[in-house]
Amino acid sequence: MSTTNNTLSIASMFLSDAMMYPTWPVHVRLFYVLVKKKSVKTELEPSYQILLIHMTLYNILFGLSYMLIQEPAAYGAIPGFYAATVVTLGQAFSLMIAFNRLTAFAFPLQQQTIWTPLRAKILCGAIWIAVVVGALPVIIGDSTRFRYVNNSFGGNSVAYTFVPKEFFDKYYPLGALIWFGGCELAKIVVYVMILLLLRRYKRVTPLFQLIRKSQQMRSELSSNFKTISKGIYRMTAAAAVSSLGSWMIFLFFTAYYVYNWATGGKLVDFPNYAVILRLTTAFNNVLPTWVMLICFKSISHLFFGKRIVKKLQMFSTRGSSSILTAIPQTRVVMAEALQIIFVILTDIIMYGTYPVHLRLMYVLVRRQSNELDPSFQILLANLTAYNILVASSHVFILEPAGQGLAPEFYEANAQWLGRIELTKATMLCIAMVFGLFIGFNRLTIWAPKNTRILAAVVWCITFVVNIPIFVGQSSNYRYKNSTFEVNAVEFFFIGVYDQIYPQASLFVLGVIEATKVLIYAAIIVLMRRYKKIQIKLGSYKAKFSRSVYRMTAAAAVNSLGGWSIFIFFASYYICQWTTATRLVNFAYYALILRVTTTFNNILTPYVMLVSFKSLRQVFFGCRSSNDITPLRSGGSLVELNINRRMDDLSLPNQLSNRIIQLHAYAVGDVSTTFRSIRDLFPNRKHVKPIIGIMADILPVLLLALSDVMVYGTYPVHIRFFWVLLTKKNNELDESFQILLINLTVFNILFATSHVFILEPAAQGLFPDFYAVTAQYLGRVELIKATVLFIAMCFSLLIGFNRLTAFAFPIKQARIWTPLNTKVVAGIVWAIVIDVAIPIIIGPSTSFRFTTNFLGVRAVEFIFTGWFDKAYPLASLIYTMVFEITKILTYIGILLLKQRYKKIQQQLGSYKTFSRSVYKMTVAAAINSLGGWFLCLFFSAYYIFQWTIGVRIVNFTYYSLILRTLTSFNNMLTPWVMLATLRSIRIIFLGTRRDVEVSIIGPNSAS
Repeated sequence: MSTTNNTLSIASMFLSDAMMYPTWPVHVRLFYVLVKKKSVKTELEPSYQILLIHMTLYNILFGLSYMLIQEPAAYGAIPGFYAATVVTLGQAFSLMIAFNRLTAFAFPLQQQTIWTPLRAKILCGAIWIAVVVGALPVIIGDSTRFRYVNNSFGGNSVAYTFVPKEFFDKYYPLGALIWFGGCELAKIVVYVMILLLLRRYKRVTPLFQLIRKSQQMRSELSSNFKTISKGIYRMTAAAAVSSLGSWMIFLFFTAYYVYNWATGGKLVDFPNYAVILRLTTAFNNVLPTWVMLICFKSISHLFFGKRIVKKLQMFSTRGSSSILTAIPQTRVVMAEALQIIFVILTDIIMYGTYPVHLRLMYVLVRRQSNELDPSFQILLANLTAYNILVASSHVFILEPAGQGLAPEFYEANAQWLGRIELTKATMLCIAMVFGLFIGFNRLTIWAPKNTRILAAVVWCITFVVNIPIFVGQSSNYRYKNSTFEVNAVEFFFIGVYDQIYPQASLFVLGVIEATKVLIYAAIIVLMRRYKKIQIKLGSYKAKFSRSVYRMTAAAAVNSLGGWSIFIFFASYYICQWTTATRLVNFAYYALILRVTTTFNNILTPYVMLVSFKSLRQVFFGCRSSNDITPLRSGGSLVELNINRRMDDLSLPNQLSNRIIQLHAYAVGDVSTTFRSIRDLFPNRKHVKPIIGIMADILPVLLLALSDVMVYGTYPVHIRFFWVLLTKKNNELDESFQILLINLTVFNILFATSHVFILEPAAQGLFPDFYAVTAQYLGRVELIKATVLFIAMCFSLLIGFNRLTAFAFPIKQARIWTPLNTKVVAGIVWAIVIDVAIPIIIGPSTSFRFTTNFLGVRAVEFIFTGWFDKAYPLASLIYTMVFEITKILTYIGILLLKQRYKKIQQQLGSYKTFSRSVYKMTVAAAINSLGGWFLCLFFSAYYIFQWTIGVRIVNFTYYSLILRTLTSFNNMLTPWVMLATLRSIRIIFLGTRRDVEVSIIGPNSAS
């Protein structure tokens, strides 16, 4: 490494550290303020604050990774390695914030309803869960390794990389790059739409017609709407500014790869590439926390521990971002001085912003900002949580290892530290999704409770995705020379993890960023319509509109980090694919990616602090003077009426389901870990055909799909069971509800065995424990797999219940009395217990060790003796009989439809009763799809085998398809009921019901 290159690398490291280390405690403080200071009203909408909490959490995690892993590695302790999907996580949060801001302009009076805190939490939770699921292959498989490299200080550093296998080394980086690019493009579109909606936001003709007859209503609106508008503008501006870091990375990647593909050359060499990437990533990490502190006075006051007197309630939302990608292999041509400068710069940014992340997280969690929507704040808190996680990995693992600090320590603990650092990649997808949800929040209406649930789902997905990395042979380490020419430690994925996680992360990243761009473009389109509403509200509109604009702008700016990464990736790979050359060499690639990821991580706290005065006041503990409390959702008849009359201004709230997976990039010379697209396929004639690739990936995808369905629906089963058991629903016949309760019990038992016995044992978690307890757990699992399917008879009974409702509508209540229904249900459960007794008391089960699809030793439970033939065959027979009978039952219902209509016409006023009968019948039919799919699969399989003597699929795919279909059948009931029955949905989500509809009950007169 030349002297100039070395100097550049050291300087960039110092600059990054100057940003990251001081900001990390700010992240933590902001997280605390957002989570814990809810007793003091801040300027944030509830949903905005939820998103901001998650974004701050992401920034904290990113900062920890930077300070504990990346920087120590860069200095020789451990060489850094940004795991594949860390970037996608940050982009997800940033994109969600962008959507949050877009809906604030598109539906200014329905924002509180669309972006409820519950929905924001559900979105955030879904993002985290998806990230965890994406990390599973890295955790449980042999995915990473290490090597020693020379750092900038002349010592050895350890570099962690994926193993050179197609699954990890190719698919994970590519997927993360695509995901990142999509997220950034989506954020750009969202903020463009917000700009277009500014004029519309000021127009309020429908609202004016509603309230013109009430002078008191006009007076109330005119005195408060101005304050609310200010908060909306401020939150939007803060979200937009927070996205600057990701946008810079996106621009850099785009320019790099476009130039590479267009000219065949490199825009910058590897040292400069790494320097720029390091600085932009550090800037992206520290930006959101500082933005929150600057923009929101209440948050800054809470941040510094000062009391807030001024309380300005708003509608809601939250958000932030972060990044990561594959580093191509190329030669270093740029001056080492620039590389060192950017390494230092990114470290300064990451270490400096880390405390800012923490402080912002505290502010978002502890204090309710009156400048932020509750849902916006929830999303923002989740995004901040992601930033904290990423920063923590960077600060305490990646940088110390990458710079050669205590290489022996990181080598000794590489088994766990490497997995933590590599799962940071998975969490990047969380940030991307939270950013996407924030964008949706700006475009639609979110409730704080829904936002919290959404955030919880995202975190659960993140946990599940990361399980494979922690439980399997997923990572390894190696020594390398850091930027400072010292011996450092590098973590890397091994085996299948090195192929899946980075490329999947890149793909998800691109999708999310593209969606964010579209969302903010929609916000811009809706601005004119929003201004029309704003104008009719008089002085009230200024307060309201400013808040909407501020939150939307903050969400858009907060997406800059992800957009910059996406632009960089897009330009790099477009240039490479079109011109067969690289936009920049590996050195510049690594530097640019490091800077942009750092910038993306730090962006959220700074954007939020800059955009929201109340948040800034809470953050810095300052005192505020005024106490202004505008209308709150559900607190005023005026607002409720407005929401009802504004239906014509509403647009569908479309939330995209996306795969959150992993992507990673290295800090330093990690030449074998990440390569460009052509490096992944150096000789096209050796590339595996797409069918062969799918044959390798399909088993893993089916496993992941079944796990996502069962694990994601398990809490829904429990909540749905509680609703059915404790809340009498006036949309359901009492007998139908009793049968539905029993069917839900069957689903809960089935899912419990899957979640706690089958899946952990099959994935190799604690194999010794399951081997020791196989005598008992094996019986439970095999009872579930065979005998428990008798409980599918409840679905058949529901079909009979619907058949009699059409055949004998007047006598339905007398035929299916609650007592008769309970007796039938008791008989079914008695049969289940009786059939299960031989398995329980006899020598019926055993176990064996197998190797699963990820190459991990797993435990499989099997029948022994005559049980191995009798029970599986009997289970197949009665399952087929049940499903065929159900098909005949619903055919009978179709034949009776005309006769039922004649009776319906005679009933006259009982239209509500007929609608309820149709609705329950349709729900029951859809709920039977899972069993019908099983019946079709069994029929096709055995008919094909009996007629031509061969199997339609081999045993591996047979078990995978059967596993997926049973998981689908298990998850179907609660989702179908929630989608078709409004009263159940309202009770399930905990919202108030305005209209009660009564139908004929069992004791009603004919």
